Amino acid sequence: MTNDDHHYLAALIAKIGSTSPAFDEDVRVAFDEDGHVIKLNLGALHLSALPDELWQLTHLRELLLYDNQLREIPPAIAMLSQLRLLSLQGNTFHSLPPELSRLTFLETLKLQRNSLSEVPLVVTRLPSLKTLDLSYNQLHLLPPHVEQMRSLEVLNVMRNELHSLPKEMGRVDNLRILNLSYNQFQHMPLSLCRLSRLQKLDLSSTPLTYLPAEIGQLTSLEALWLAQTLIAGLPTEIGQLIALQSLSLEQTRLGHLPQSFWHLPNLLVLDLGWNELGSIDADV
Repeated sequence: MTNDDHHYLAALIAKIGSTSPAFDEDVRVAFDEDGHVIKLNLGALHLSALPDELWQLTHLRELLLYDNQLREIPPAIAMLSQLRLLSLQGNTFHSLPPELSRLTFLETLKLQRNSLSEVPLVVTRLPSLKTLDLSYNQLHLLPPHVEQMRSLEVLNVMRNELHSLPKEMGRVDNLRILNLSYNQFQHMPLSLCRLSRLQKLDLSSTPLTYLPAEIGQLTSLEALWLAQTLIAGLPTEIGQLIALQSLSLEQTRLGHLPQSFWHLPNLLVLDLGWNELGSIDADV
């Protein structure tokens, strides 16, 4: 390296090495052709604070801080303006600094397995964010500001305490993959039915009792998981899911299938195990 990154990285490693001797630079650091640090893995190093030298590595594109003992991210995170991926899972964050919104190129944010009881507002102000993982937290709701996340394509909020979604959820126009499993939904939020680009939807392991007729509007949906729910029947409009390729309905209370179900043109995978279905038409 012929730039200042060499100095800052050496100082950072020296500080971390005093408490985490297992730091392997060859595995945890990547450089660009000019010798700038563009990827840094500080995961699982028992860190309770971050070295000041980290914020000087301003060419970083990927920063991994998973499985540490961090409680807060300093405002200096704004100095890492080139970040595309930020991995914060497995810490004890309750909030995030507003300066995070300056990471205008950030595309992936991993916040699973923290102590979040609400979605930090700053998360909805990341203009380039495509993938957001908030699974394994303590969320009871998503904020209306979620409608600002027009670039979001993948949202994982499995294993929280969600009962409903804001109507503004239907304005997250680019959402392709949504994981709502292991939450407390009794009804499918109607706002989901306005997500015209949605391709994968997971509502499994929830107390869901039925699907609304509006589900037929999800004509881009390719995979739908409803296993381990309380669903006893399907609406006729299920037959309008012309892109559906995979449907999971095992371990539900399903007792019958509408005739329209058998006209799904692209269905390849169907799981109906452990249900209350009688005989299935021999012409199927």
